[in-house]
Amino acid sequence: MKYKYFFTITAGRTGSAWLTGFLGQNLSIKSVHEPLAIEDFGVRMPDIKLMRMFNTFGNTQDVREFYRKKLDEIAGFPAYAETNHTLSKCGLVENLVEHTIAPQSCLIVLRRNFVKQCVSYINRGDFRNITIDWQWYLHQSYRNNIINYAPFEKSGFMGKALWYVYEMDARQRYYERLFQDKIKIISTTLEEITTEAGAGEFLKQIGHEGEIVLPEAQNTNKVKANTDLTSHVRQLVDGLNYDGDAIVAKYLENGRTLSLSAEVLK
Repeated sequence: MKYKYFFTITAGRTGSAWLTGFLGQNLSIKSVHEPLAIEDFGVRMPDIKLMRMFNTFGNTQDVREFYRKKLDEIAGFPAYAETNHTLSKCGLVENLVEHTIAPQSCLIVLRRNFVKQCVSYINRGDFRNITIDWQWYLHQSYRNNIINYAPFEKSGFMGKALWYVYEMDARQRYYERLFQDKIKIISTTLEEITTEAGAGEFLKQIGHEGEIVLPEAQNTNKVKANTDLTSHVRQLVDGLNYDGDAIVAKYLENGRTLSLSAEVLK
């Protein structure tokens, strides 16, 4: 195995819980989805303060100190995976590439079909309370966002969920573009990696050989799929003229970064 430490750049509701079992069972390593004990928040798990701080002010001293302690602790494990989707939204990549474990680390960009991803958020009732946005997802008012919220606003609650899908896709492209020469990044989709062929290709890229284990689905939505909702979301997605690479390029050309707020850059 070429790498010892694994983290994700993903949105949530993309198979990150399933990926925990997949990495743990196939690599025989300690594999964590989200550290959720009370004492973990602010120490091993980003809390609301840290999430809002990074997305408003950038990679502040508080953010850097959180990751210094977290990554130092992880460095004590012989091997470790954490599929916690909040990390990449508040400074994981920026701080990981500067840490001593970076050469032995692999970032997994995990994507999912946009329509299914958005419908999952809507069925769960996500984005209906701002504290959920602050702790688990992202908020449209953050200074450092890449995607303009205005085109989504007219769709109300559904627009918030859809905006988040595209914001995270843009952030994945942003990190792939900026850090591909500094750390190993492997891109896959939930639809690919949950097949034997896709799982085999992923494991091959990290130098792992052996029998492939495909765990059962994890953290699945219990709400029955609504065909009308799915059709409506698909229409919205089809109507968007989205070019993520071009948007990220423009963002960078304007001197913007996720690690430094727009206000500081002025």
